[in-house]
Amino acid sequence: MESGKDDKDDFSAKDQYIGLQGDFGVLAIGRDKTLLKRSEGIIDLFNYLSADIKHLFKGQDRLPQTATYVTPNWRGVNLGLTYLANANEKQETKNGYSIAARYGDIWLNDTLIYAAMAYDVNVKGYNIFRATFQTEIANLILGGMYQKQEHVYDDDVAISQPIDTGYMLSFSYPISHIRLKTQFQTMESIGTSWALGLEYALSSPIDS
Repeated sequence: MESGKDDKDDFSAKDQYIGLQGDFGVLAIGRDKTLLKRSEGIIDLFNYLSADIKHLFKGQDRLPQTATYVTPNWRGVNLGLTYLANANEKQETKNGYSIAARYGDIWLNDTLIYAAMAYDVNVKGYNIFRATFQTEIANLILGGMYQKQEHVYDDDVAISQPIDTGYMLSFSYPISHIRLKTQFQTMESIGTSWALGLEYALSSPIDS
């Protein structure tokens, strides 16, 4: 398996990387999610479904030819940088960067909130700013995301497009053995979506 190869037959829907982890933080090289994508945590309640935020928000990228470094946690905060080499054909001969600052536990087990700010520069032709927030109040999990995105390159040519602004809100609440989930999302020049669902676990997770 070639972890850096940009090939549709190379399990492109999965992360493929080699890395090191220690007191210095985490370093990974290969095909991986950008820091902006990772910054979403688990706020997208309909991930991999038709209401996935990727349909309106740019930046949900998993790309080859990347190198990512994430610092150790300091009081719940970590910083990270993804470098995208111009050898990646989706980068249109431009080097790209994805940076993020994150606070808290995405599962809200160790902290009352999860918050993140992230920015993409020249990633698949876009500059993107994203802010994400999630918390739990009396079993109600509330999430919000704000995003600004600008198309800056197309077919290796610099372009000037209006900056589109959007946001997303999600709510999740347990009722007996069922979890009620709803999500609303909008992005200028693209559209609006909303989703409502019920989640029921057929079995309890097995501890490993």
